[in-house]
Formats: sequence, structure tokens, C-alpha cells
Amino acid sequence: SVINNENGFLFFVRGGKNYMIGYDGYERDLKFPDSYKGEKYCIYNNAFMCCVQIGSVTLGKGVEAIGERAFEGCYFLSDLYYEGDIVSWCTLDGVGNLQDYNRRIYLDGKELKGDLIIPEGVTEIKPLAFYYCSGLTSVIIPNSVTSIGERAFYNCTSLTSVTIGRGVKNIGNSAFASCDKLVEVINKSDLHAENEGYSIVGRRVLIEHSGETKIVNNDGYLFISVDGNNYMVGYVGDETVLTLPQNYNGESYE
Repeated sequence: SVINNENGFLFFVRGGKNYMIGYDGYERDLKFPDSYKGEKYCIYNNAFMCCVQIGSVTLGKGVEAIGERAFEGCYFLSDLYYEGDIVSWCTLDGVGNLQDYNRRIYLDGKELKGDLIIPEGVTEIKPLAFYYCSGLTSVIIPNSVTSIGERAFYNCTSLTSVTIGRGVKNIGNSAFASCDKLVEVINKSDLHAENEGYSIVGRRVLIEHSGETKIVNNDGYLFISVDGNNYMVGYVGDETVLTLPQNYNGESYE
């Protein structure tokens, strides 16, 4: 198959599919084309492996799949910009092949952090879709979702609360593993988080229920009360030097 150079990006066609296989240029911040000859394309396996000069990548809606190890070893790649929305991100084939522990993700110009509400209508969350998204503090998964892929929220280290919609029928292995601040699961599905260990909710959950969140934001400090005990579970404010409150609603806390 003939390799074509389109402004430094290398493409070839196989079996009627378009593939990007690399970059033959010197730019540090790469903005991928929206299409190849007016059509969508896939990023091929190993396409940018060990391209240490890359600092940021912007992907347009024309990318329909990301191959294995496509960005592995890109040690200075710190910022990923995706011009699609949260709906297309959740269902992007191979989305986990973009992720790494030191990479920030921006969807439609906004950094992926804080409270994440996945829109109704999404039916699937791909494996590793939010892998290492350490800035997420809460996630609401709608009733339309039926499947959450393996390690979808793996190592979301600031995640404190997850709502699982009633349509969820399958949660992949280690979907919430290493979410060590995850203390609340609002479970509206027929699945049972108890005794599931890493498979569903991780190991530090204090409470599982089906109502509204019981986590309270008190001047940026997050508290939850369980069985008469108060717990501080995180901080979402802007201060860099913290003075912890002396009490919570006049009571002691852990």
C-alpha cells in the first residue's frame, strides 16, 4: 500500500480503511487532521510510539479508533485535547491507548476534572476511558449505560462518589480499582457492590445506597457521615495552604 504524506502525517489505506501510521515533521504540539481525503481514519498500532518530542496532541472528530501502544513511550506528552464531546469520548475505540498517569485530558476545550455527568443516551463506557483521570471527584453514570469497561475509572485518585444508573448490567474487572478516596456508591442498578472488591467499587467504600449523595461540601472540604461517624474525604477548593476545620457541624470527625 502506498504511504501518503499529508502535511507531515503519514497515511495508508488497507482493506478500505484509512490509517495514520506516524508523523514526519518537527512540531512539538500536534493537531491531527479532521479527516483523510474527506473520510475518517484510525491511528495505527505503535504509530507514535517513543516519539519523545511530542508535548501535546489535538484529536478531531475524524479519528474513529486508536491502535495499541499508539502513544506508548511518549514521555513528554502531557496534554490531550479532544475536539469531540463526552459522548464520543466514552465510545471511542481504543481510547485507553491515549491515557497515561501524567496526561491531562481536555474535552471540547475543558479539562476533565471535578464533577463528571455522563449524558443520558450513552450506552457504553469503553475500557480505560477515564484511566488515570486523577482530577475527577464525582461521576454520575446515567440509566442508559449498560456496560462499563475494564479499568474505565482505574486510579481516579480524587474520586469520592459514583452513581451507577439502573441500566448497568456489566461492570468490567478493576473498573474502579485504586480509587482510594471512593467512599460512596449510589447504586441504582441490580448489581451488588458488596464483596465485589476491585471489580466494582474498590476497597474503601463506606456506604452504598440508592438515594441522593450524602457527601457535603463545606467550604471546599468534603464530608460524609456514616453510622454516626463523620469523615473528611477530600478537598476541592482553590487554596494551596490548608487549615483544617476544628469540627464538622459541631462534632468531631476523622
